Amino acid sequence: MDYTSEHVEQRRLRRQAYGEDTVVVTRDQNVARRRPHTRREMTQRLHSFLDGGITLTTFNTAFQQHVHRVWNTFRLQGKSSGKFLNRLVNYVPSEETLGHLFHLMGRVPDETAGEPHQIQAIVQFLERLIVSGQVTRAQFLPARVPFFLSTGWHVQDLQQWPIFYLKVRQASDGAR
Repeated sequence: MDYTSEHVEQRRLRRQAYGEDTVVVTRDQNVARRRPHTRREMTQRLHSFLDGGITLTTFNTAFQQHVHRVWNTFRLQGKSSGKFLNRLVNYVPSEETLGHLFHLMGRVPDETAGEPHQIQAIVQFLERLIVSGQVTRAQFLPARVPFFLSTGWHVQDLQQWPIFYLKVRQASDGAR
């Protein structure tokens, strides 16, 4: 996208309005200060699961208990993250199969080239469950998989996997 002077001015005005909203700025600064601690806790819990120390159900229970309060600094309670994980654990017929798949897919890909394979594996798994009638498409939108996996990768490696927030992307692109 080519940035016109109008786009630049819109971004400047948004940034100025944000800076003048001291309540929002203070809230965001507090969230930013809590993120490193939250990330460490999330990573420890995730690695406990990935290393076989806890089950997927135990991981999900802890995730659901924390994501709405203590771990809310990453805003992962929505349909493509916390709720998605909860639905997987509650509706996929075989926790053993799902747990095994997540052990393989939950680790940060060695290279960006590994990402499509990990995403595709879970999408295909969900598609097979949908086609076989074991779950419905309304329960699991396979399009949520990329965000879901990449948030877990982000928590493990901030530099290689920066988190993707659509509203941030839209604001930076000048979209409404």
